[in-house]
Amino acid sequence: MNKLYIMQNIPSTGFTTMLPGWEIVFASEDQMEQEAIVAEMQGCVAVVSVFGRKLTREMMVQVPSLR
Repeated sequence: MNKLYIMQNIPSTGFTTMLPGWEIVFASEDQMEQEAIVAEMQGCVAVVSVFGRKLTREMMVQVPSLR
């Protein structure tokens, strides 16, 4: 199963209906340190950055499962 990480804790309605068969993980908190975000992203193949949250190259390198 593909796993998607959403970098903000937002309503899941649109994501779950548009991506059946995907496991969708939302940030556990609204304000998180980069290290905590990277830890939650482990195993994900895709990331959605919302509300200006930055996904840096450094973060992506730490999550080898990202495509």
